[in-house]
Amino acid sequence: MKKKELKQHIFRGARAYAAWKGVKFGHGSEGDIERFAGQAADKIFAEPADQQDARRGEADENFRRLIDQMIVEGVLVHDNPPGVIGEKTLERALDKKFRIMWPFED
Repeated sequence: MKKKELKQHIFRGARAYAAWKGVKFGHGSEGDIERFAGQAADKIFAEPADQQDARRGEADENFRRLIDQMIVEGVLVHDNPPGVIGEKTLERALDKKFRIMWPFED
């Protein structure tokens, strides 16, 4: 799998998981999630080959965790449109614990 294909795999997986949970990304958060998927792909390809599969699984799991937290935060944002996890929910989720979690760490 090439880096661009991995980025798309991670992003599509995150989008599919969000849809399975009954939500979709807002315009701003969609671009951020796609950017994070690209950063994750870069980090995975920087790993030794024998560790890349494990890192792919870790990335998929942590994207699902991030989406779950975004859903929780969406309930707390008073002007959040129903069924949308947007920039505000992403920012709040990242501030909670995800800025220190791979692959989202600063």
